[in-house]
Amino acid sequence: MVVACSGGGGGSGGGSSTADVIQISDSPRSTSAAVGAAAAFTVTAAGAAPLAYQWYRNGHAIAGATAVTYSVEQVSAWHDGDQYQVRVNNGANLAGVMSVAATLAVNPAPGIDLVAGKLGGPGNLDGNGAQARFFNERSIAVDPAGVIYLDGGVRKITPAGVVSTASQGVADFDPMAFDTQGNFFRARDNTIWKTTPAGVQTVLAGGDGVGTQAQFAADGLATDAAGNVYVADRQMNTIFKVTPSGMVTTLAGAGIAGASDGVGSAAQFFGPHSLTTDPAGNVYVGDDGNATVRKISPSGVVTTFAGKPGEIGSTDGIGSAARFGHIYSITSDAAGNLYVTAEGYCTIRKITPDATVSTLAGTAFLCGYADGIGPDARFGIHMGIATDAGGNLVVRDEANFVVRKVTPSGVVTTLAGNPPHPGSDDGVGAVARINSVSGTLGVDATGNIYFGYSGGMRKLSVAGVVSTLPNIGRIQNSTIYVYGTTADAAGNGYGVNIVYGYSSAEIRKFSPDGTVTTLPGSAGIDATAIAVDGAGNVYAADNSNRAIRRIAPDGAVTWFAYYNDLGPRPSLRCDHDVISLTTDAVGNVYASWFTKVFRITPSGAIALLAGSGATPCWSFRSGQPTPQGTIVDGTSSSASFFSIGGMATDAKGNVYLTDANTVRKITPAGVVTTIAGQPSLTGVALGPLPGSLNRPTGIAVVPSNSGTKLVIMDEYGLLSITAQ
Repeated sequence: MVVACSGGGGGSGGGSSTADVIQISDSPRSTSAAVGAAAAFTVTAAGAAPLAYQWYRNGHAIAGATAVTYSVEQVSAWHDGDQYQVRVNNGANLAGVMSVAATLAVNPAPGIDLVAGKLGGPGNLDGNGAQARFFNERSIAVDPAGVIYLDGGVRKITPAGVVSTASQGVADFDPMAFDTQGNFFRARDNTIWKTTPAGVQTVLAGGDGVGTQAQFAADGLATDAAGNVYVADRQMNTIFKVTPSGMVTTLAGAGIAGASDGVGSAAQFFGPHSLTTDPAGNVYVGDDGNATVRKISPSGVVTTFAGKPGEIGSTDGIGSAARFGHIYSITSDAAGNLYVTAEGYCTIRKITPDATVSTLAGTAFLCGYADGIGPDARFGIHMGIATDAGGNLVVRDEANFVVRKVTPSGVVTTLAGNPPHPGSDDGVGAVARINSVSGTLGVDATGNIYFGYSGGMRKLSVAGVVSTLPNIGRIQNSTIYVYGTTADAAGNGYGVNIVYGYSSAEIRKFSPDGTVTTLPGSAGIDATAIAVDGAGNVYAADNSNRAIRRIAPDGAVTWFAYYNDLGPRPSLRCDHDVISLTTDAVGNVYASWFTKVFRITPSGAIALLAGSGATPCWSFRSGQPTPQGTIVDGTSSSASFFSIGGMATDAKGNVYLTDANTVRKITPAGVVTTIAGQPSLTGVALGPLPGSLNRPTGIAVVPSNSGTKLVIMDEYGLLSITAQ
């Protein structure tokens, strides 16, 4: 629905003639709207025509909003409390008249919304197209109906791009293949498993011999029209053939690495990695170590079909004139064309039946992510490929966490998944790009959010504008990374700088006027986390001295609390101990100590607030956890945490923290609940709670007219969470 708002008082502008007099008779009115609805603000003004209009949100001009009415097409929780007003002018009165501000109150349903950035990255979410998430699934196969299977058949994708989790195996890099009858073959634990379309699973074969007497380490599988299965044994440098009855014979190779062509055991391979077949029953081998494509006739005659052994490159050509890298995957279509990917080359090569090699999509060594046609497309460094019945290629673009589709003419599109979208572009909402996925968030009294990145500090204003604060410079080409942030009531942002190559850390202060200074008293403090209280005291977790230090506004430094008082340190090697700090309205400091949260009073008295059990290490510097905890709600020591990230408090003294794929809440009495995310799901899903998250890090509580509104950093974006 659209909520139209008009009426109220206005202003006027005067001058030496009636032409410059503008009268606003109806200003936009304050209103409320539900999350997902639309809201519109209208103004009525009189004056010499033509009148011009410019709308503002929270004091910032809205690009393109120059009509009598301005509409918020889809209200989100982030719009709660926004103020909208409009300036009306004309040629005789350029300064014009500003209307009275109207406030938009959002009736928020509990949920997760995108505030800034663009989401994407690894995960395990099912869904349609870009809603789905993938980890590093490598093997890929297509059944006769066009359904795509990944890694042992655990994930599958319909031709329409709908991703689901199947139950045909355990997620791994298992080689897979389908035959023309829809039977599914998977190699695992030196065994070839067969699953019929009806779901009946049996052992087909498990060298030479019948059925389970045979043993091999399969690295690639392919089938032919007769139902035979071919196995590439990378360790034995041998290609085996398995008949439908389970009889296993050696087709070519004899366990000796080399590049010799020949018949049967006289031929040699060097790390055969992947296989495919053509309609005539020939088998083609991606001979990884030789950087060649080998051809095996049905009678076992081996020839080098394309490429030259030991000579790598990306040159197109015919037969031995072409060059390949170390071949990662190979497939074929119904016309007998072959398609090849090579590790690190980021291209898809096509080989016709006469051995003519061309580049179908991508450009050698220009890796990345971009849909497009032919050389304009970009891929990651590892790609598993297969073909569907229509002659299209399906590509498991592992580095980008997506599945792509390539038409016979080289048109590349993304079928499912969503790649990461890091960046440093400033802008409003989804226009902005964020390249930080670790660290903490700070919030000032107005609700502006501060976060660090490689090179300095950035700010998300209450109007939803992401901007980069003044650069803090570099030291002899060493990267300066702001990874711990906080903010005070006056709008100053604070960040912990790590200067790589110098093993140093310092606390910098970013003032509203753009001035960047080193916080007095912070020299010599190896800060790994910081927080600021209402009086302007800054608290720093000093990793080298294993203590929390308090830095007064005048720069005086005192010892506030010692790590030893928080409990014994785990035996694991950790970058640092106290992961995050925050403060509440009455001056208490909260410290996360591995899987526990402690409350420290202004006088230094320490008490456990919540958490228990074994502890992991977590490094904001490396972003790599060694998790050992669990996620259990409860009270005080009966609750447990998996890997605490950032922390923040609200006006009532509740503590909010990020924990693996969840956001948890701790009341002042120590009661722990999970308010967003699900431990078993990885990947951001917007919408109603609990939704799902992807290892969020920083968290902040922002002012809200209704409910509790949090902002977290996740998947190269900033998300708002509205909780009741």
